[in-house]
Amino acid sequence: MKKQSIIILLLLVSFLLNSCTYFNNTTGSSDTSKSHVLIEDKHLEEAIRNQLNLGKGIELTKSHLESLTALEAPSSKIKSIEGLQYAINLEELDVTSNEIENLQPLSDLEKLQVLFLGNNNIKDLSPLSNCISLKRLYIHLNQVDSLKPLHGLVNMETLVMGNNNIPTLEGIENMKNLTSLYANHNKLTEINSVSQLLSLKTVYLHNNKIKDISPIQNLTNIESLQLENNQIKDISFLSGLTQINNINLENNQIDDISVFVKLAENGAFNFKYKGLDYDINITGNPIKTEKDTTIKKLEQLAIRVKY
Repeated sequence: MKKQSIIILLLLVSFLLNSCTYFNNTTGSSDTSKSHVLIEDKHLEEAIRNQLNLGKGIELTKSHLESLTALEAPSSKIKSIEGLQYAINLEELDVTSNEIENLQPLSDLEKLQVLFLGNNNIKDLSPLSNCISLKRLYIHLNQVDSLKPLHGLVNMETLVMGNNNIPTLEGIENMKNLTSLYANHNKLTEINSVSQLLSLKTVYLHNNKIKDISPIQNLTNIESLQLENNQIKDISFLSGLTQINNINLENNQIDDISVFVKLAENGAFNFKYKGLDYDINITGNPIKTEKDTTIKKLEQLAIRVKY
């Protein structure tokens, strides 16, 4: 009888243990979207709560993060964006002027279309390689030294990357929809990667070390071209840019500007930008302006030349 009681007791204990295990497994996996999300940066959490109108007393969960489609947190002293990996529906993010270094939490946000990352401490863009929906990317005023991770971002329309340490534009050659490129104040020595970006309209390449501008000769949709403070000598490659309205070539090594007469006669420079007192700026080049008849011809064609 005693032996039988022990067996019954053991069976009962086994049943209770199995029941508890089953209960824990089912309740633990019933709704992970309601689980608490840890945002390690208090400033980021504050920005998220403000965006969601979520009080401090309410627990921040995965479902809250998943409901985010936009987040604006510029100049917020944010150092880490850990936790944003749960914001899988995020389409627009502005974290301009913070202290961010690591972009890894953004690596799987495939719905991101607009991303403001300017004025941070970012060097590595590799986590953005899967952000295939990106159309506008702002990475100016950082420490970026390579655009290669952006190779697959074929939907890009605007790329702002001024004031970095970038020596080449390799990585943007597949951005066939790109209309605006701001790559000023870098370490560019060549611009070969732009040669097939036929949609480009606005191109800022000033303050680099560029000598050869032949890669832009087929970019006939360019309207504004900024090339000041480079090492350019030959500008004959501009002859096909008949849509151009404004060009700055200040402080280069140019001595022949005859290409501009041909451009003007073919309809270029017919739109005057407000706030600019010139259509062509050739200040600081070795052109003998007092003897150059080209300038007189341009002025007769109502082209404003600054020299």
